[in-house]
Amino acid sequence: MHRFEKPKCNRERINNFYTSLKPMLYALRYVGLAPFSFRTVKQEDGNETTTFEITWTTSLYSISFTLVLCISTIISLIGRFRYTYLTMPDQAMVPDFLVWCTLSICACSSLLLGFVFRKRMARVLDTISQIDQSLLMNLTYTYSNTFLIVTTILVIVLCLVTTLVSLFFLWTVEVSGIESMVLVLPGYINYFVNNLMVLMFVCLVTLIWHRYRILNSHLTNKYISSSMLQTLNMSCNTSNSERHHSVVKTNSKDHTSFCQGKGYMWRPLVTEQHCNVYNIRKLREFHDSLHDVASDINVIYGFQILVDIAHTFIDITITLYISTVCAKEDAQGGSTIAYHGAIVNASWMLLFFLKLTGITLSCHLASNEANGTANILQKKLLTEELRPGTEREIQSFLQQVTTNKLYFSACGFFHINLSTVCAMISSVATYLVILLQS
Repeated sequence: MHRFEKPKCNRERINNFYTSLKPMLYALRYVGLAPFSFRTVKQEDGNETTTFEITWTTSLYSISFTLVLCISTIISLIGRFRYTYLTMPDQAMVPDFLVWCTLSICACSSLLLGFVFRKRMARVLDTISQIDQSLLMNLTYTYSNTFLIVTTILVIVLCLVTTLVSLFFLWTVEVSGIESMVLVLPGYINYFVNNLMVLMFVCLVTLIWHRYRILNSHLTNKYISSSMLQTLNMSCNTSNSERHHSVVKTNSKDHTSFCQGKGYMWRPLVTEQHCNVYNIRKLREFHDSLHDVASDINVIYGFQILVDIAHTFIDITITLYISTVCAKEDAQGGSTIAYHGAIVNASWMLLFFLKLTGITLSCHLASNEANGTANILQKKLLTEELRPGTEREIQSFLQQVTTNKLYFSACGFFHINLSTVCAMISSVATYLVILLQS
């Protein structure tokens, strides 16, 4: 190689969908949530790209991790019944049991359903990757930003959870001694599993929202550009003299144009209307595919999100109650343990708020963006003069969107949107008042 020649850069990091999510998928694989293995594939043009596959080694690791965590969680709950709950009053024992029970169910179900739906998850990622090849205008820019955002959020969440778990560890040792850590250690692992599961769910829903947003931007703009017209139009294979004597005629039935000249057959010319109809048809297919992907995500994560929201509701209520009680004890007697307990429990509220906001806000944005396509199509029909073929395609698109509205639900019990946060805040306030008065 010449000393001044620039080496070939590996651009795989910025133009491959799977590589843009590699930090998240690696974190999920280490905790048994994603039994995928990355492999490098050499393409026909000589470049290398990254994809993933389901192997028996990763599947065995996921099964082993799930069994170990489930067994240790059951042993931990039994130990808490024998050594902790016997000395606790019922007023404190029941909420604590509900917190740890919902936490354990959410973590174990996330691992089990992650393995059961591993093929469906692979299909979701593959579908998004295929849609991106046609929908995105700049793959390198989008995937670079995705990689950066996913990595940053993953590091922040892991650091936050690690800090909160460490603070709770020190407070538990201060209150109950080092022996009690054996009983709560599986619960800490469950916290990591649950937060990674929620982070992956929010990441996928955010990707769906972003793709719907790009699709709607294509619909909002003019359907066809001059560069696309130049690419799609088919001209007659004639010389300049023949073109001079050619005649262009238009079929009044379907508004198609034909070119007729001396010595050659009639050939159709792709007009702007045909390009518009074709583009609308493709966007309609992308919209339907994204709706299927969102439905698959809802099936994969519906039960886990339901249990996690229930756990978050119970944990927020109990945490606020304990923080209030500890603050009162600290104000009355100046207890160091009560002061530390108030700080630790109040710190957990930040994680609960971020997690609940991420779930509800991402689902709210994705649903509104997907269902907002109907408004764009309706305005096109009312404000623009359209050819018959284009108008029919838009009407079919509009019927498709209005018939198949997108909603994310917690296993069918309720829709996940910003109203979920409002309902939870009012419920937490009500139960907190009841607990403080009892």
